Amino acid sequence: MSEPLRSCCVCRFKGTKANFVHIVKSPDGIAAIDIHNKLQGRGTYLCFDPVCLETAEKSGNISRALKNAQIPENFWNDLRNIIATRDVNPDFTRAKILTLIGLARRSKSLIIGTDNIKQDSGKKLLVMFANNASESVKSFAQNFRDNFQLDATIEELSNSIGIASSVQIIALINNSGFAKKIKSLLHK
Repeated sequence: MSEPLRSCCVCRFKGTKANFVHIVKSPDGIAAIDIHNKLQGRGTYLCFDPVCLETAEKSGNISRALKNAQIPENFWNDLRNIIATRDVNPDFTRAKILTLIGLARRSKSLIIGTDNIKQDSGKKLLVMFANNASESVKSFAQNFRDNFQLDATIEELSNSIGIASSVQIIALINNSGFAKKIKSLLHK
Protein backbone atom coordinates (compact mmCIF):
# COMPACT_ATOMS: atom_id res chain seq x y z
CA MET A 1 0.00 0.00 0.00
CA SER A 2 1.39 3.41 -0.92
CA GLU A 3 1.85 6.26 1.54
CA PRO A 4 -0.99 8.82 1.59
CA LEU A 5 -0.38 12.07 -0.28
CA ARG A 6 -0.23 15.41 1.54
CA SER A 7 -0.70 18.82 -0.02
CA CYS A 8 1.09 22.15 0.47
CA CYS A 9 -1.19 24.77 2.07
CA VAL A 10 0.15 27.36 -0.39
CA CYS A 11 0.76 25.86 -3.84
CA ARG A 12 -1.30 22.66 -3.45
CA PHE A 13 1.63 20.49 -4.58
CA LYS A 14 0.87 16.88 -3.63
CA GLY A 15 3.47 14.45 -2.31
CA THR A 16 4.48 12.22 0.57
CA LYS A 17 5.38 13.50 4.04
CA ALA A 18 9.07 13.62 3.08
CA ASN A 19 8.32 16.55 0.73
CA PHE A 20 6.89 18.81 3.43
CA VAL A 21 7.38 20.53 6.74
CA HIS A 22 4.55 19.54 9.08
CA ILE A 23 3.07 22.36 11.16
CA VAL A 24 0.54 21.79 13.93
CA LYS A 25 -1.67 23.87 16.18
CA SER A 26 -0.92 22.92 19.76
CA PRO A 27 -3.75 22.55 22.30
CA ASP A 28 -2.95 26.07 23.56
CA GLY A 29 -3.53 27.51 20.05
CA ILE A 30 0.08 28.16 19.01
CA ALA A 31 1.57 27.02 15.69
CA ALA A 32 4.53 24.66 16.07
CA ILE A 33 6.92 23.12 13.55
CA ASP A 34 6.69 19.33 13.83
CA ILE A 35 10.10 18.15 12.63
CA HIS A 36 9.47 14.49 13.51
CA ASN A 37 5.78 14.34 12.47
CA LYS A 38 4.77 13.22 15.97
CA LEU A 39 2.91 16.18 17.50
CA GLN A 40 -0.83 15.95 18.11
CA GLY A 41 -3.26 18.61 16.97
CA ARG A 42 -4.65 20.15 13.81
CA GLY A 43 -1.96 20.11 11.14
CA THR A 44 -1.02 21.50 7.77
CA TYR A 45 1.89 20.99 5.38
CA LEU A 46 4.25 23.41 3.67
CA CYS A 47 6.47 22.22 0.82
CA PHE A 48 10.19 23.00 0.84
CA ASP A 49 9.87 25.74 -1.75
CA PRO A 50 11.15 29.10 -0.43
CA VAL A 51 8.55 30.92 -2.55
CA CYS A 52 5.77 29.04 -0.73
CA LEU A 53 7.33 30.05 2.59
CA GLU A 54 7.36 33.73 1.57
CA THR A 55 3.77 33.50 0.33
CA ALA A 56 2.61 31.76 3.51
CA GLU A 57 4.22 34.45 5.67
CA LYS A 58 2.65 37.31 3.72
CA SER A 59 -0.79 35.77 3.22
CA GLY A 60 -1.45 34.08 6.55
CA ASN A 61 -2.14 30.69 4.88
CA ILE A 62 -0.67 28.71 7.77
CA SER A 63 -2.62 30.48 10.49
CA ARG A 64 -5.80 30.10 8.42
CA ALA A 65 -5.16 26.40 7.73
CA LEU A 66 -4.67 25.90 11.47
CA LYS A 67 -7.91 27.70 12.31
CA ASN A 68 -6.29 30.98 13.43
CA ALA A 69 -3.34 29.58 15.35
CA GLN A 70 -1.02 32.15 16.89
CA ILE A 71 2.34 32.36 15.14
CA PRO A 72 5.27 32.55 17.62
CA GLU A 73 8.01 35.15 17.23
CA ASN A 74 10.78 32.87 15.82
CA PHE A 75 8.44 30.71 13.74
CA TRP A 76 9.27 32.17 10.29
CA ASN A 77 13.04 32.25 10.93
CA ASP A 78 12.93 28.63 12.13
CA LEU A 79 11.05 27.62 8.96
CA ARG A 80 13.54 29.51 6.78
CA ASN A 81 16.42 27.66 8.45
CA ILE A 82 14.76 24.26 7.96
CA ILE A 83 14.06 24.95 4.29
CA ALA A 84 17.50 26.48 3.61
CA THR A 85 19.41 23.56 5.13
CA ARG A 86 17.38 20.83 3.45
CA ASP A 87 18.87 19.08 0.44
CA VAL A 88 16.65 19.46 -2.60
CA ASN A 89 15.17 16.10 -3.54
CA PRO A 90 15.21 15.69 -7.36
CA ASP A 91 11.89 13.83 -7.17
CA PHE A 92 10.35 16.79 -5.33
CA THR A 93 11.60 19.21 -7.99
CA ARG A 94 10.36 16.97 -10.81
CA ALA A 95 6.92 16.51 -9.22
CA LYS A 96 6.65 20.24 -8.47
CA ILE A 97 7.42 21.12 -12.11
CA LEU A 98 4.81 18.66 -13.40
CA THR A 99 2.27 20.06 -10.91
CA LEU A 100 2.98 23.61 -12.11
CA ILE A 101 2.59 22.50 -15.74
CA GLY A 102 -0.80 21.00 -14.85
CA LEU A 103 -1.86 24.22 -13.12
CA ALA A 104 -0.72 26.24 -16.15
CA ARG A 105 -2.90 24.05 -18.38
CA ARG A 106 -5.94 24.55 -16.13
CA SER A 107 -5.39 28.32 -16.17
CA LYS A 108 -5.17 28.22 -20.00
CA SER A 109 -1.58 29.52 -19.92
CA LEU A 110 0.02 26.45 -21.51
CA ILE A 111 0.80 26.20 -25.22
CA ILE A 112 0.71 22.56 -26.33
CA GLY A 113 2.31 21.05 -29.45
CA THR A 114 4.65 22.33 -32.14
CA ASP A 115 1.87 23.82 -34.31
CA ASN A 116 0.53 25.98 -31.48
CA ILE A 117 4.04 26.96 -30.41
CA LYS A 118 4.82 28.02 -34.01
CA GLN A 119 1.77 30.33 -33.93
CA ASP A 120 3.16 32.04 -30.82
CA SER A 121 6.81 31.96 -31.90
CA GLY A 122 6.96 35.77 -32.05
CA LYS A 123 6.69 35.83 -28.27
CA LYS A 124 9.45 34.98 -25.84
CA LEU A 125 8.67 31.43 -24.77
CA LEU A 126 9.93 28.87 -22.31
CA VAL A 127 9.81 25.65 -24.35
CA MET A 128 9.93 22.28 -22.58
CA PHE A 129 9.92 18.81 -24.10
CA ALA A 130 9.65 15.23 -22.85
CA ASN A 131 12.86 13.26 -22.39
CA ASN A 132 11.70 10.72 -25.00
CA ALA A 133 10.43 13.28 -27.53
CA SER A 134 11.22 12.67 -31.19
CA GLU A 135 14.40 14.11 -32.68
CA SER A 136 12.36 16.52 -34.83
CA VAL A 137 10.62 17.90 -31.71
CA LYS A 138 13.97 18.26 -29.90
CA SER A 139 15.42 20.03 -32.94
CA PHE A 140 12.39 22.36 -33.09
CA ALA A 141 12.85 23.23 -29.38
CA GLN A 142 16.46 24.26 -30.03
CA ASN A 143 15.10 27.22 -32.07
CA PHE A 144 14.11 28.87 -28.79
CA ARG A 145 16.54 30.55 -26.42
CA ASP A 146 14.90 29.08 -23.32
CA ASN A 147 14.37 25.38 -23.94
CA PHE A 148 14.62 22.51 -21.50
CA GLN A 149 14.33 18.77 -21.63
CA LEU A 150 12.02 17.73 -18.80
CA ASP A 151 12.74 14.80 -16.54
CA ALA A 152 9.46 13.26 -17.69
CA THR A 153 8.34 10.93 -20.44
CA ILE A 154 5.69 11.76 -23.04
CA GLU A 155 3.17 9.74 -21.01
CA GLU A 156 4.05 11.54 -17.73
CA LEU A 157 3.88 14.96 -19.40
CA SER A 158 0.52 14.10 -20.99
CA ASN A 159 -0.85 12.84 -17.66
CA SER A 160 0.30 15.97 -15.82
CA ILE A 161 -1.80 18.15 -18.11
CA GLY A 162 -4.74 15.74 -18.33
CA ILE A 163 -4.52 14.90 -22.01
CA ALA A 164 -4.92 11.33 -23.26
CA SER A 165 -2.94 11.89 -26.47
CA SER A 166 0.84 11.99 -26.58
CA VAL A 167 2.20 15.45 -25.74
CA GLN A 168 5.89 15.83 -26.57
CA ILE A 169 6.39 19.58 -26.28
CA ILE A 170 4.82 22.50 -24.40
CA ALA A 171 5.57 26.18 -23.87
CA LEU A 172 4.76 29.07 -21.57
CA ILE A 173 5.12 32.81 -22.10
CA ASN A 174 8.58 33.44 -20.67
CA ASN A 175 7.69 36.21 -18.23
CA SER A 176 4.60 34.46 -16.81
CA GLY A 177 4.59 33.44 -13.16
CA PHE A 178 4.48 29.76 -14.13
CA ALA A 179 7.51 30.09 -16.41
CA LYS A 180 9.51 32.02 -13.82
CA LYS A 181 8.74 29.45 -11.14
CA ILE A 182 9.60 26.48 -13.38
CA LYS A 183 12.86 28.13 -14.48
CA SER A 184 13.83 28.72 -10.87
CA LEU A 185 13.24 25.03 -10.14
CA LEU A 186 15.15 23.90 -13.26
CA HIS A 187 18.19 25.97 -12.31
CA LYS A 188 18.54 24.55 -8.78
